Amino acid sequence: MAAMFRKLESKFGYRFTMELITVLFCYTIPMKGLGLQALLFDGVCHDMVQNTTICGDRYSASNDLVQVQQQTSLWYMYGNIILTVPAVISSMFQGRYVDLYGFALPFKVQLGGAIIGAVALAGIAWIESHYRYAMLVVLTLGLSGYPMSFMMSIFSYIALSTNEDQRAYRMSIIVACLSLAMSAGIASFGPIVDNLGLHWVFAIQVIPLSLALLDVIYRILPHGAVQRGSNGVSLFHRLKNTFSFASTKDYVTTMTKIRANRGRCHLHLAVFAIILWFTAMIGSVDTEYLFLTKERRFDNTQLSMFMATGNVLMFFGNIIVLYFLKTKLKMSDLFVAGIGCVSAIGGYLGLGLARTAPALWLVNGFAFLSGLQVVGLRTYVSNQVDASEQGVIFSYISSMEAIFKLVAGITFNGIYFLAVAVWPGLPFIFAAVLNVVSLGVVTFLYYSTRSHSGVQSDDCALAEEEATPLLKTES
Repeated sequence: MAAMFRKLESKFGYRFTMELITVLFCYTIPMKGLGLQALLFDGVCHDMVQNTTICGDRYSASNDLVQVQQQTSLWYMYGNIILTVPAVISSMFQGRYVDLYGFALPFKVQLGGAIIGAVALAGIAWIESHYRYAMLVVLTLGLSGYPMSFMMSIFSYIALSTNEDQRAYRMSIIVACLSLAMSAGIASFGPIVDNLGLHWVFAIQVIPLSLALLDVIYRILPHGAVQRGSNGVSLFHRLKNTFSFASTKDYVTTMTKIRANRGRCHLHLAVFAIILWFTAMIGSVDTEYLFLTKERRFDNTQLSMFMATGNVLMFFGNIIVLYFLKTKLKMSDLFVAGIGCVSAIGGYLGLGLARTAPALWLVNGFAFLSGLQVVGLRTYVSNQVDASEQGVIFSYISSMEAIFKLVAGITFNGIYFLAVAVWPGLPFIFAAVLNVVSLGVVTFLYYSTRSHSGVQSDDCALAEEEATPLLKTES
């Protein structure tokens, strides 16, 4: 595998790093999420209705089925809570471990936890065990940091292995790979459920996750500069140093220290904008399955094709449009993020207001540039900190994303619970509002960073020293 990638790198002049494992891991994320929703819906429906015909009929207008949707939303919200609490803690310490000792152990924990979770959920679906047992599996995934810690490791690696000129495009490729992989995962979900059964949705995930783990062990770790400071230090002492009070203090210091040119203010505002984008995205995904299958009458295959089309368009937006914006028009990271905000607003408004299937399919055209929002913001954040802080800053973002995944689950499922009988599209209107706020933050950052004058408040005071440049390990 390593030799194959070296040949490709030599032929195309492009250094492959995180692309393959991003595709393999992210392929399983929507399958696991949609599969868990389907598992909970089937279990709740058979508990409450005990009527196989009603549970399997998406066109049923039974009041019982409305109540099942409401209870499924509640159970999915409980799952988010169980996942989030340990994931926040795990992500924080994994990020600190990355800065101290490299990526080897975090990658193994993240991928190993995902494999165990896939096997366990496949078993629950196969033997038709009670759906509440799935909550124990969700807890295991949370302990491994799933999936936030994996994304922290990916973006930290890219930030450390590129210079500022390359970073935005390399991160856009990662986001594009993420979109492409999720497209494949979403597209696979419907046909697998309809033709093979729900248990195969989880069982198939073991294959790409195992390949990703092998890629880490045999290609990335031996040939990548990811083992900083771990030589001669036992695993016990590495973990002791990572979980020490001093390590926690360093984590807090990184996020609170004064930086040059209002850097601390801008850093936290940029993270806030990322969280708004993430909350809208996760919340809409949490309610999209029930909304499209039960309210807009999509079958599993139509659902898969609809969601996959959106991600494929986003893939081309991240690869082609971003390249044009950055190389030809020389747009800044924040201007790119603003374009992504506008695209996301249009997509969410369309999803919430569309009443017919053709109108829903047009929504993907509005939203295909929405991925630029997070690419621009993540690149901007990475450029605000130095090389020794990349793991901490991206683990901080991952921790905040884990917390707001919980907030998004409670908020959006709560809105859907209350509005499903009156206006089921209301959660997507709320997602559009969140992106309007994000656009306001990005606009403020854009004009603030262009200004070189003005009184600095204590919270945005100038630091005496400039931040050190990032490691430039990629030519």
